[in-house]
Order: sequence, then C-alpha cells, then structure tokens
Amino acid sequence: MSYFIINILVRSAKKPQFFLSLHRMFGDIFSKRSFYPQ
Repeated sequence: MSYFIINILVRSAKKPQFFLSLHRMFGDIFSKRSFYPQ
C-alpha cells in the first residue's frame, strides 16, 4: 500500500496539476473521516 502511494507521488511530481487534485481528494477523505468517525 505504501509503495503504491509512493509510486503515485513520484508520478505526480511530473504532473503538478494531478498532484493538486490528488491532494484535494485525500484532504476531502481525511476531513470526512475526522468529522464523521465510524
């Protein structure tokens, strides 16, 4: 799992716009998870 994330980060380093969208997506997931813990 960690290797998969690192691979995405390395690829996204070449595509800043994709990295921003990915960061925004992770931010939404973590914010929802923190606001609505299950």
